[in-house]
Amino acid sequence: MQALVYLAQGWSLGLRGEPLFPELHHAWSTGPVSSHLFKLHRRDYSVTAWPFGNAERLTAEEAVIVDSVVRQYGALFGAQLQSLSLVCGPPWVRARGEHGTGLIPLDEIRDHFTSALRADRA
Repeated sequence: MQALVYLAQGWSLGLRGEPLFPELHHAWSTGPVSSHLFKLHRRDYSVTAWPFGNAERLTAEEAVIVDSVVRQYGALFGAQLQSLSLVCGPPWVRARGEHGTGLIPLDEIRDHFTSALRADRA
């Protein structure tokens, strides 16, 4: 779930220039992690239902992004998601530093996903 949330945030930043949510991701060794979400699903390694939040609060544009991420990546397992360069790409690598768990800046995520969009269109 953490990778899917990061992907949704990245595509929102890349496509709209706006984040879906204000929380930043930490660069953990397993990939980007939202500490806010981690506190809610700690010890749940498989999340099939999510009682938190309200999908109706999403704008139509935000809902399209979230739905697209779930359709495109939702069937992948954790290791498959981690292997995607979009997930564990340059912003994550820079924030990791030398075995760190630094925060991944939103502007770096935006630039990374914007570059991916340009590459797809080329």
